[in-house]
Amino acid sequence: MLIRQTVWPNGVRPVERCTDMTDTTHETAKHVIDALSFVTVVGTLIDMLPSVAAVFTIIWTVIRIWETKTVQGWANRKEKDDASNE
Repeated sequence: MLIRQTVWPNGVRPVERCTDMTDTTHETAKHVIDALSFVTVVGTLIDMLPSVAAVFTIIWTVIRIWETKTVQGWANRKEKDDASNE
């Protein structure tokens, strides 16, 4: 296997721009939305926000819980049990 080394002018490598989001960026975005979700729940419980916000928060929380490995494991196990019973 050949490894190509590039010699940059003046020994300085040019800065590359990242054009796509990385996994850490996605996780950061999820954490920010989770924090907003929590604030929405607290605000709704103390009657600062309308109940519509609570509905969206509940939907988001259910989606996040469904994405966890534990719940996905339960769902996959049930599908495997159903398939083995046929």
